[in-house]
Amino acid sequence: MLHGGFGDISDFQKVIPKLSEKYRVIIPDAPGLGRSEYADSILSYQLLADYNSIFIDQLKLDSVYVVGWSDGANTAILLAKSRPDKVKKIIVSGANYRLNGFTREALVECKKLTDTTWVKAELQGWIKHYQKLSTKNWKRYISEFRQMWFKEQYFPKTDLEKIKASTLVVYGDKDMYTLEHGIEIRNAIQNSQ
Repeated sequence: MLHGGFGDISDFQKVIPKLSEKYRVIIPDAPGLGRSEYADSILSYQLLADYNSIFIDQLKLDSVYVVGWSDGANTAILLAKSRPDKVKKIIVSGANYRLNGFTREALVECKKLTDTTWVKAELQGWIKHYQKLSTKNWKRYISEFRQMWFKEQYFPKTDLEKIKASTLVVYGDKDMYTLEHGIEIRNAIQNSQ
């Protein structure tokens, strides 16, 4: 399971017990979040996918089903594309491969989330949680996050077309991304629902 931006393993705490009845549940903290250290290079969706690919190999997993939400969904897509030998199924909720997939309202909110002054004033709870898990500087995460989020395109549409894993694409009624963007992603991935 791959969490979204500003998240960590605890994002999935309510579903872990039920999923654990049938599956081995593995939830890594993304670099710079939770208890994970920062990566040696700046955050990108490809870096997150590469880290998870290495993680699969280190755990000697034969195959995996990947559930990703938001940034975790984008990571799951790239992981499925690059590791068809291991990734058999993916569920992606709130995936987007380009900046203009955001709704106008969500883009305004995302700009706030990448402003350290706004975060310090408005997200004290998140900062406290972040500092409770780690001594890392939260401002570095915000800075790298901004660079990752505000690229025009995170990966080419052709990456979606290369996915062989069975895929479920999920969007909420009030999602951060347009329904049209979600349908475009669904249509680009063969055998997706």
